[in-house]
Amino acid sequence: MKAVISLFHHQTLQQLVENARKQTVFPEEIYPGFRKVNEERRRKAKGDHSKGWFSTGEGMKSFQGRIVENDGEGNITLEYQFREYLRFVEIGVGAGTKKEDVERSRPVKWDKRYISKWARPVGHSHRASILPTIAREETRLGNYLRDFFGWDYIETIASIDDQAIEKVMNQT
Repeated sequence: MKAVISLFHHQTLQQLVENARKQTVFPEEIYPGFRKVNEERRRKAKGDHSKGWFSTGEGMKSFQGRIVENDGEGNITLEYQFREYLRFVEIGVGAGTKKEDVERSRPVKWDKRYISKWARPVGHSHRASILPTIAREETRLGNYLRDFFGWDYIETIASIDDQAIEKVMNQT
């Protein structure tokens, strides 16, 4: 069981990066011409975020995780961390766009971007990639524990606090 949980965990970290790419989290091209706009912002701010915002691409590099607990008896705790600002990318807010203004009702599409055209003024800026990936891992772990051991997990904690998502699964 420890080897399988470790494999699932590693695959989830890879999937977090891949899904961020699909949802065009910078350094992917968010909309045609964004790189040029972003470089101009960076130049005006002279590389200092306190003088203006620009994308650095560091969010894509920030995905980390660890297996906190995996005792072989169904007690599993996994933790995922990432840059705080990816929470805002996840729900599509920023630059005057509020959570309530963002269209987030479309279903998850693993093979392509949720929105076909970037249109922040009309709420088309939602690029969820983190929570759907973690939810998929939860399902995989639950199915694995049930199918191979006959266990059902009873406790799940999924939260985006300042920088982490944690999953806790216990056998019944």
